[in-house]
Amino acid sequence: MTIEELNVLFYLRAELEWLNTVKAQLMDAATSTTAKLTGMPHGSGVTDKVGGLAAEIADLDSQIEQITAKSDAEEAQLADWIAGIRDRTRLVFRLRFFRALSWKEIAKITHTTTDTVKAIVYRYLREETRSTHGAKEGA
Repeated sequence: MTIEELNVLFYLRAELEWLNTVKAQLMDAATSTTAKLTGMPHGSGVTDKVGGLAAEIADLDSQIEQITAKSDAEEAQLADWIAGIRDRTRLVFRLRFFRALSWKEIAKITHTTTDTVKAIVYRYLREETRSTHGAKEGA
């Protein structure tokens, strides 16, 4: 397993979080529309602000659905691999790649530093690569 393969899930989860935030903002904008009574005449252009927002929300829902399916497929592939990792290292991998937490957030949860949690991941991947290459050479 490489960091690039692991990051696919991380970035999918981060994108889902961002899309859900955007969707919530659009939902707020769509539900909090009120007519502005200024006493001034309105222009001739008629727009449907709520309709436009509803279309954007529907597009976001479609994107969220597609990315969720990709994310679930990636997680299914990685779940067995991560399950075979030692306890603390497994926790760091799960927090980073399944929950898409930042290194800083993981360090806070595990009561370590950001450098320590990064080192845990990269050291494990280096050891995994060595043991995989060693097994192939011995065969």
